[in-house]
Amino acid sequence: MAGKTFTVLLIEDDSADREIITRVIDESGFSAKVDVVSTGDEALDYLLNTGREKGRDNVAPGLILLDLNLPGMSGFDLLQKLKAEPGVKNIPVIVLSTSDAPEDINQCYALGASSFVTKPSSLQGFVDIMRQIERYWFDIVSLPGQVA
Repeated sequence: MAGKTFTVLLIEDDSADREIITRVIDESGFSAKVDVVSTGDEALDYLLNTGREKGRDNVAPGLILLDLNLPGMSGFDLLQKLKAEPGVKNIPVIVLSTSDAPEDINQCYALGASSFVTKPSSLQGFVDIMRQIERYWFDIVSLPGQVA
C-alpha cells in the first residue's frame, strides 16, 4: 500500500470521535483521504452517488469506518444495505462502537462486517486503536480499488 492514496469513509455522528479519528489518520503519514458523513442516509448518498453527497469525486472508498449508533438509520441497518449493494459490498467495513455486547458483535459479523472494534474510553486508548487499525488496513492488506 505504500505510496498509494485512497479514501476512507468515516460514518460517525459524534463530533469528538470524528475529530480523533480524522486527526490520527491525518497525522499518521498514511496516504489516506478521509471523507466524513454523519448519518446512514448521507452514507448511502455518498456511496451510491445520489442526493446531496453527489458532488464527491466518484471514487469508491477503500475502507469504511462505521459507528453503530447513528441518528435515523442504525449502523446495523446501514451495514445490511451496504452488503446488499453490488457496487459497494466488497468494501471492508470496520464497525467502531461503544458496545461490547456479544449480540451486537455477532450481528455485525453476520451482516458482513470485516472487523468490530469497541471504542476505548480514553483518548490515548482511541489513538492507540486507530493506529493499529491504520497499520493493518492501510499498510498490510490490499484494499478494493488498490489492486492494479
